[in-house]
Amino acid sequence: MLIGAIFVTLFAGLIYRRGYVPEASPPFEVELHADSEAQVPLGTELLLHLDLAGLPALPTYTVEMTDALGVQVLQEGVGAQAEKSTVKVPRVPRGPYYVRVLQPSGELLREFRLRVLNHR
Repeated sequence: MLIGAIFVTLFAGLIYRRGYVPEASPPFEVELHADSEAQVPLGTELLLHLDLAGLPALPTYTVEMTDALGVQVLQEGVGAQAEKSTVKVPRVPRGPYYVRVLQPSGELLREFRLRVLNHR
């Protein structure tokens, strides 16, 4: 066991000295539709493709993401192209989330459900 601890320490020191930085994994892409809940893996950034078909044509929408307790995780303005929009979301803890598309005035236009799971 002592030999294993020494090896791990030496290996960690070697990585540190060489300036090794692990590559960031690409974001997990998911299509969100209002009629279903999307499930995504824990521990990765997300690239959410939002279905905006049937919404009023606006130059920008506000997208917000909250957890089950209503704590806001993200809020940003987005444009739409071909009735879709894409939002990048940082890593979030496991659990249910709500992604809402709002008019600039704050009126709710569409809501999506998203669940972050323990596994990849």
